[in-house]
Amino acid sequence: MVLNSVSNLHKAVPYLKSYQTIHAVLDNDLSGKKALEELWNLVTQSDIVDQSFFYRNHKDLNEFLCEKSTRKQQKLIPVKKKKGGFGI
Repeated sequence: MVLNSVSNLHKAVPYLKSYQTIHAVLDNDLSGKKALEELWNLVTQSDIVDQSFFYRNHKDLNEFLCEKSTRKQQKLIPVKKKKGGFGI
């Protein structure tokens, strides 16, 4: 479920209560941490897993993925065309 904003959390809580495990992918800022705490308090019957550990040095998951994609593109080795075929 995508909230698009932590201000929508209260709308999602009734639906989230039906899940045994919830993987929370929230921003690494004060509002994200408050939303996680609110989830823990409101959805006590579910296991809530804070996934922000995986992108802990970034503002949010999107920033992490954009940086990862940029690094991957920088590491690509261009293929040079040789006469009669392709080669590196």
